Amino acid sequence: SSGINAEYGAIFSYTNIQILTEGTRYLGSPLGSDSFRDQFVSDQVSGWCRELEELSSASETEPQASFSAFCVGLSKKWLFLMRTTPCISHLFAPLEHTIRTLFLPKTITPLFSDTHRNIFSLPARNGGIGISDPPVLCVDTTA
Repeated sequence: SSGINAEYGAIFSYTNIQILTEGTRYLGSPLGSDSFRDQFVSDQVSGWCRELEELSSASETEPQASFSAFCVGLSKKWLFLMRTTPCISHLFAPLEHTIRTLFLPKTITPLFSDTHRNIFSLPARNGGIGISDPPVLCVDTTA
């Protein structure tokens, strides 16, 4: 593999073309090996968890604004990645954990059950509030 990379490197040495062996990001989605894809998605999820932690702290004083920012802004960031990258639903578990243990208790109610969480994930037209479970949404989106 390194011999082939050296050969391609020599052929394209006079251009600005880079030879990548693991992968790269293209239009916000990872292209490349499974390990590159998993690392890329994990890094994105970690960043979104940090943003959700900040949003959760703001919801102590401004719960409606935090809820709106979540629904209109933050949740749309991971929806694109879910739609364009297959086999990543398991990587969204930390995001659901942050939603369940931090965001919902500070924004909606501190005490809720799995039944409440399932209801919260329904769209408003079905009696929910539209805060989807990311791993479940990811499976539905790429299927």
